[in-house]
Amino acid sequence: MTDKLPANLLALFAPRPPLRYLPHCDYAPDKRRTAPIAGVAAYLEALRTPDPDYVPTESWMQRRDRLREEKKAAITEKTKAALSQCMVTPAPILLSFCVLFLTSFLSQPFFSFLFVPGWLSIFPR
Repeated sequence: MTDKLPANLLALFAPRPPLRYLPHCDYAPDKRRTAPIAGVAAYLEALRTPDPDYVPTESWMQRRDRLREEKKAAITEKTKAALSQCMVTPAPILLSFCVLFLTSFLSQPFFSFLFVPGWLSIFPR
């Protein structure tokens, strides 16, 4: 099929020239002297004795948990501080608003069974 292509496209499918031989840049493979390969048996004794100066580091999961706990503790502390500064008794304006809301809410026809006439007389207007 490729023999039917024009000459300019046939040139794209021509084989490349062979690579030229270059000698090795270092020693020949049969003359190389490398370090002897040893197993890990020589290091087993060193691995069995723990390092006395070793200080374990914190993993990313332990750090994440620690930061969560610190954040929870800080939020709890801020909440306790804010609650201690907050007034214990309700403000008079808030109390009067609640009384007005309850009186208008209980006077609705649906909630008339909850309405006790003498009950609202204890709240000053």
